[in-house]
Amino acid sequence: MSVQKLDTPLISHLRSEEKLKARIKQECENLASSPCKVATRYDPDWGYVYEVKVDAGARKALEANLKLQEKFPGVPIVVEWTG
Repeated sequence: MSVQKLDTPLISHLRSEEKLKARIKQECENLASSPCKVATRYDPDWGYVYEVKVDAGARKALEANLKLQEKFPGVPIVVEWTG
């Protein structure tokens, strides 16, 4: 029985995606002053898209979205709110 290893560039890429996801979550929680959840999905046109759910109202979510766009230029971030 053999175990297939992931290649090093793929592992590095996955680690960097997780680091970016964690940074987006932390920054969102600081901006919105409330819990945020971040999920990633792959889009063939955009690459990795970060879907952020903010436990806040529309105004706070919009402010957080604008600040996240400034903080992470070129990173596709979509913000939804639940409050």
